[in-house]
Amino acid sequence: ILSQFKVRANLIVPLIKGSELWGLLCIHQCRGPRDWQEDEIEFVSQIAVHLGIAIQQAELLEKAEKRSTALQTTLEYQLRKRTEELVQEAERERAISRTIDKIRQTLDLNVIFQTAATEVRKLLNIDRITIYQFRDDYFGDFIFESESDEWPKLVGSGWEDPYLNEHQGGRFTRGETFVADDIYNANQSECHIEALEYFGVKSCAVVAIFKGEKLWGLMSAFQHREARHWEEKEIKLLNQIATHLGVALQQSDYLEQIQSQAKQQEKAADQERTLARVIERIRQTLNIDQIFSATTQEVRQILNCDRVAVYRFFPDWSGEFVSESVAEGWIPLVTEKIKTVWQDDYLQRTEGGRYRDREVFAVDDIYKVGHSQCHIEVLEQIQVKAYCVAPVLVGEKLWGLLAAYQNSGPRHWEAGEVSLLAQIGSQLGVAMHQAELLDRTKKQSWELRTTLADLNAIVDNLADGLLVTDIQGKITRFNPALRDMFGLQELNLKGKKVAEIFPKKLADLVEATEHREGEIVTLEVELGNHRIGQALATTILKEAVKDEADRSLGSVILIRDVTVEREVDRMKTDFLATVSHELRTPLTSVLGFASIIKEKLEEAIVPAVPVEDKKTKKALKKVGDNINIIVSEAERLTSLINDVLDIAKMEAGRVEWHLEQTDPVQILKRAIAATSSLFEKNNLKLIKDFSPSLPHVSVDRDRLIQVVINLLSNAVKFTRSGSVTCRARLMTDEIVISIIDTGIGIAPEDRSKVFERFKQVGDILTEKPQGTGLGLPICKQIVEHHRGRIWVESELGKGSTFAFAIPLDRNLQPLAEYTNLTALIAQLKQQVANRTPRNIKESKQILVVDDDANIREMLRQSLEEEGYEIAEALNGVEAISKAKTVKPDLIILDVLMPHIDGYDVAAVLKHDPQTAGIPIIVLSLIQDRERGGRLGIDSYFTKPINIAGLLKEINLLLQQGSSNKTVLVVSGNDLIRKTLADALLFQGYNVIKASDAAKCLDRAKSIAPDLIVLDELFSQDRELVKNLRLTEGLENVSLIFWDIWRLIAATLNR
Repeated sequence: ILSQFKVRANLIVPLIKGSELWGLLCIHQCRGPRDWQEDEIEFVSQIAVHLGIAIQQAELLEKAEKRSTALQTTLEYQLRKRTEELVQEAERERAISRTIDKIRQTLDLNVIFQTAATEVRKLLNIDRITIYQFRDDYFGDFIFESESDEWPKLVGSGWEDPYLNEHQGGRFTRGETFVADDIYNANQSECHIEALEYFGVKSCAVVAIFKGEKLWGLMSAFQHREARHWEEKEIKLLNQIATHLGVALQQSDYLEQIQSQAKQQEKAADQERTLARVIERIRQTLNIDQIFSATTQEVRQILNCDRVAVYRFFPDWSGEFVSESVAEGWIPLVTEKIKTVWQDDYLQRTEGGRYRDREVFAVDDIYKVGHSQCHIEVLEQIQVKAYCVAPVLVGEKLWGLLAAYQNSGPRHWEAGEVSLLAQIGSQLGVAMHQAELLDRTKKQSWELRTTLADLNAIVDNLADGLLVTDIQGKITRFNPALRDMFGLQELNLKGKKVAEIFPKKLADLVEATEHREGEIVTLEVELGNHRIGQALATTILKEAVKDEADRSLGSVILIRDVTVEREVDRMKTDFLATVSHELRTPLTSVLGFASIIKEKLEEAIVPAVPVEDKKTKKALKKVGDNINIIVSEAERLTSLINDVLDIAKMEAGRVEWHLEQTDPVQILKRAIAATSSLFEKNNLKLIKDFSPSLPHVSVDRDRLIQVVINLLSNAVKFTRSGSVTCRARLMTDEIVISIIDTGIGIAPEDRSKVFERFKQVGDILTEKPQGTGLGLPICKQIVEHHRGRIWVESELGKGSTFAFAIPLDRNLQPLAEYTNLTALIAQLKQQVANRTPRNIKESKQILVVDDDANIREMLRQSLEEEGYEIAEALNGVEAISKAKTVKPDLIILDVLMPHIDGYDVAAVLKHDPQTAGIPIIVLSLIQDRERGGRLGIDSYFTKPINIAGLLKEINLLLQQGSSNKTVLVVSGNDLIRKTLADALLFQGYNVIKASDAAKCLDRAKSIAPDLIVLDELFSQDRELVKNLRLTEGLENVSLIFWDIWRLIAATLNR
């Protein structure tokens, strides 16, 4: 073979493609033989390898090109198919969108269902679409379907699904879908298949329709011709349409609600406009007939009913129709000549029944509300089939009824109509009330004009002067009497300021009423011709309306000419004072001599009578008893005189009031101590009931004690058994003190008289208790002076409560208990007396000065019995002369004497160096401590004289003056030392001062004082006290520790 091709040398290398032999690479040498070199063979082998790879790549390329061509063909096919699908999908979405838009364009459910069924049927190319609505029991009805061609109709078929009823909507309540490609392969019951066969259904897809959260119904797609596979996108489309149907159903409901609300609002607006027109017409006139006529016409028009009438009750709760508006064709109830009377047994029996409680009664059908047959017959007479009745109240009284009637047939009365009728009925009541008020106002206006004319006549003829001012203090009214009082006949007063015309005191009175609204302020003013007027003023207050406060309109002042009354009072006061003086003087003698007789009887005569002389002893006992009666009656007469003088002084304004800070409990304790013997004597229990920590009050301590003693004494006097309670309470801005007894009580008609002079509760008793009848009037004067008030509460036979209130001064700074310099001096006198020898009376001479010889004699006997020498003077001139010549150790001086009174005598003696040191005791009807203090008088006694007290005071004064007693005053404060030293020096003591403990001890040792008065601070210095007690000569010296600061505070306060 090779020779055929002239091959002389041959080199063959295999061509490998991948792993298989593809061919051979032959290299021929034709010229001649050839020795193939090793490198040539290697070279060819490499070429063969590369050639094999190239062949393999060429084949792969060819296959790739073939595959690429095939893939391109496939992709082009798929792209065309997907494009067609997307076009179809887009067309479907556009169709769905169009369907949804059509659904949204209307809220008419029939149009919505028609649109949905038609469009879905086209889109899915199916035989029938139906809409099924559930009832409450989950049975339901087909309410819409698309064209059904030759197949039986489902709408109106009455097909009910027991499964849905039994399972309350079943799977559809969860939003699930039912799909059957073939009803025979859908696991359906035989009866269900039969029903589907009846309507020609071969395949179906059913989705739920929700309205909000509630299952409303179903939308079904039926295929009749053959079975059908339902694709997912078709089911999705059905669900989309069903969702939008649910939204459309909600919107339809909302529209119905809005339309209903709009109708209701329009109706309500019409009713409001009608109500406004009715109210406006009512306001335009107060003619009741016109109001009734206009109101019934308006109401009938707005309610569109057959009759509206106004019915008025008679006193017996029958009544008559007084006005109406009635449509044509119905029997009138009210004409010009006739007013139909209607007697309703229920209304008469219940006096207006439910209408008295403002209830409105509406009846839609008279035959269905349970009316009695006779009631129905009455209603039939006036052709009523339905009615609504509202009450008409004038104030709180049921006046009548406003009724709307429907005659043509039954009618449902809406709430707005009922409310409108009630409101108009209320407005009619207001109109009636206003009409009545108008009539009443006209009558009152006439009465006021008449009354005003009468008042003007009274004011113009009033004997007292009348002055009225406004809130600016300008005169708005006055009467002729006022002009006459001030001599202002020619002057125009109206519009002028009070201060421009009248005295300043009257202008101040007007101003005072502005700051004391509701109070009555009184003041004495000077009238013309030197006469005196008593002005009484108060504010004119406009009575408060609802929550407003009373408003001041000005002031009214009534002025009475009291010139004659004041002169009579002055004469009465002078008469009482004169009579009291004339009584006190003999009473002094009576009591004095009675005491002397009694003393002589007990000390000298009775002991001298032999024991066996019983007759004489019995006679002497009777004499003693009679003397006791004389003393008792004289003391009672003295108490009466004191009360008369007290009341006279208070009325004349001559009482000295000593106001000081006082603990009210201390006042009560002192009063209780003073009356304790009365409780023991009458076997009565005293109950003390004091609130803790009562604040101090600024009062005259002694006067308040006098009030409490009087009230306690009265309580004991009129209480036979039981108890008396003394109570003190803090009440807001005042202290209230009450004396409560379980006594006889006071009759209501007598309570107002108990504070009158000479009036006693005992006036009503058979056995009248003793008393002057002036105690309570004096208490009233004292309490009212302290700006307080006193009153009585009582029940006859059960007891009485007398109480008084003292106002608090909120700016008062409470002080602890204190005494004063007078108390300290008294204590010093007693200490001196205790350390003085008892023979001081010997050779002491006393000058007795009194113009009454009996008084002088009584004093002489009493004093001589004590061992004193007596000198007498019968008037002031003689007293001054004898005091200088005799130089007595003590002077007893009467005040009321001819030529020169006792105070003037004391002034002369105290300013004369020869007699200035003689102690003076004044005897007087009334203590005038302020005047006596200025003159240096040592002591006071009022007539009748307490002899025992007088003798004790004489003894103290003489002992004080018998030697120069030395008092050591110890205080670290210069002011305190000086104040106390001055007071003691004034009383005749020698005073040594020390500022500390060392000086006190040193000076006590050197001078040996009779008394040492130390600041309370030194009471803690035990070493000082010990040294004073152990020092020879000071063992018996009295030490008095005194709270000096309280002492000074008390002195300054007084």
